[in-house]
Amino acid sequence: MEEKYKDDLQNEKAVMNENHQRQIEQLMHRINIERQSAAEQEREFARQRYQKQLERDEMEFAQQKRKIIAELEERKDLALSQMKEERHRDMDEAGKREALLRKAVEAEREKAAESVEEVKRRGAVEMAQLKERMAVEKEEWQERYMSKVETEMRTREKAFKEKLIQERDAEIELVIQRLESESNSNTSESTRRQRLEMERMRAEAAEEVKQVRDAHTAAVERSLALEKELRELSAKEEEARRKLLKLETAGIARENLLKQQKTELSRLKVDEETLSENIRQNFEDEITRKDTAIQHLRDQYNGLLAQLDAERQKHLSDVSEANNQKEHTLQLVEARVKKALGAKDEMIGTLRGQVEELAIRCQNLERLIEKQRVELLGE
Repeated sequence: MEEKYKDDLQNEKAVMNENHQRQIEQLMHRINIERQSAAEQEREFARQRYQKQLERDEMEFAQQKRKIIAELEERKDLALSQMKEERHRDMDEAGKREALLRKAVEAEREKAAESVEEVKRRGAVEMAQLKERMAVEKEEWQERYMSKVETEMRTREKAFKEKLIQERDAEIELVIQRLESESNSNTSESTRRQRLEMERMRAEAAEEVKQVRDAHTAAVERSLALEKELRELSAKEEEARRKLLKLETAGIARENLLKQQKTELSRLKVDEETLSENIRQNFEDEITRKDTAIQHLRDQYNGLLAQLDAERQKHLSDVSEANNQKEHTLQLVEARVKKALGAKDEMIGTLRGQVEELAIRCQNLERLIEKQRVELLGE
């Protein structure tokens, strides 16, 4: 019976040890499976989470990139369109201003040319009229002068004739006196005839003297009239000289005006060229300003691209940091799993201690049973 009891106790102990060992192995296996499953789940969860975060970041980055590129393209197209419109507007405005300037300059040039032609025409007409009038007055003056000279010659001739008549009358008187003194002794008939003849001759001489005096008076009057006409002619000649001097002065003034107008035309031409050059320079400056603005936009575009690259690098850095953080998290998970496994190992150790304690209690129980058996057998 004691042997049987020992065998039963040994069998029960072996069964308990076997069951305990099997439970420990099952617990260890389950703990390993749970640890691997937990680590795998944690790793998969972290991987999926970071994968989703990476995909979201990449999608946001791509959307932001497309949006920025679209905005840049839109701004670039808008700037190019505005620049083209402004360039067309500036070219149209420059063309209009240049056309207006050309019309104004051409009108001024035509007006100046018409003024010059009018001045030339008037000057030519006035000079022709003056020359014609001077020629007529000169011819009249020459005729009057020749008439005056001829009159003076006739006057001198008449004066000489009158002098001759006076001398002749004096001689006739002397002859008459002499004849009267010599013919006192002649007969009365011959004296009468001589007296009649002398009276006739005296009457003829008186008539001739009267005619000579009348001619002299008329000649004097004509001489006075000629002197008056000569004075008037001299006054007209002086007036004509003054008019000629005035016309010469006016001609010089017109020539100066023509020179001034030519200078003004040259200045207008130079001003037109200067204005065209200024318009061209302003247009080139405007194009340079637009090119500078385009270059500024390009620089902004390049800056945005650089910013995108920097953001991409930052994103890659963030992804790398996220990966590092993920690795760190995995390490933390592994550490927690290891800690859990350590706790489970500790629990297993505790269970082993309990098993050993049960084994000791079983041994104590066996000793107690053995002691009781001995005591029972001793009785």
